[in-house]
Amino acid sequence: MKDIVALVTGASRGIGRGIALALLAEGFTVHVTARTRFEAEAEQAGSAGSLEGLELEAAKLPGHIVVHRCDHGKDARHRACG
Repeated sequence: MKDIVALVTGASRGIGRGIALALLAEGFTVHVTARTRFEAEAEQAGSAGSLEGLELEAAKLPGHIVVHRCDHGKDARHRACG
């Protein structure tokens, strides 16, 4: 599975996070995007989950994670993601 690459949007929490973790557990390279990068941001917003937390979980799995902070709901920000 090392040659398979996936993209998961909305990966900081919920079903997106679950999908990313499942793919990572299978050894995929997974590019993930979400608006919330750090746990402190999530706490301030009153939500659970961040890309930072996902990275910590991913470190225990055989796959490779590549993180992109991105807000796909706003075209101008979407174009700036990378």
